[in-house]
Amino acid sequence: MPRTGRKFTFQRDINFWIPGDYKFVINRVKFGLCLVDRMISFMKDRTGAELASDRRITKWRRKWTSFLSNEAADQGIVVDVMRSIMDAHVPRLEMNRGMIHIVSDQ
Repeated sequence: MPRTGRKFTFQRDINFWIPGDYKFVINRVKFGLCLVDRMISFMKDRTGAELASDRRITKWRRKWTSFLSNEAADQGIVVDVMRSIMDAHVPRLEMNRGMIHIVSDQ
């Protein structure tokens, strides 16, 4: 008797060789492939957003670095705080660039 009408909750309930059970296995494989494709699309969208953010932050950093090095070079603690804020995002940018390379290779 085929058991394709119910959901299987345990691995022992699924037997590829019982008539009708193969359909469940085939559907799970198809769903898994679809899910992997969606995951890749998800990661590509995320890395695209991170890349756009990376470009904006790099432009912002260039603007304020020139200000800090030219106009406010000797202003003390305020300049130090501004520099530390600018440097706080560097590890995140490096991680995002690594993810962009990983996902673009897929």
